[in-house]
Amino acid sequence: ADRFPQDLSYRLDLGIRLLALGQIDEAILEFQHVRREPKLAGKAGLQLGLCFKARNNWRMAQRNLEEALQHAQSDEE
Repeated sequence: ADRFPQDLSYRLDLGIRLLALGQIDEAILEFQHVRREPKLAGKAGLQLGLCFKARNNWRMAQRNLEEALQHAQSDEE
């Protein structure tokens, strides 16, 4: 992610790995950066929703998951 700062897919991958390791605050920061990219906004919103769900912040989780649904493309599940 540091080598290719313009390619936000690396930051998305980094955030997913941070979330898997339980470093939720760091993962949230990465996903918030990725959400600016229109092509990745749905995936980042989904991951943000999962982060906030893990922190028991249900209102933010719901908001991010609803935004992820709006950005989801038709070929994504």
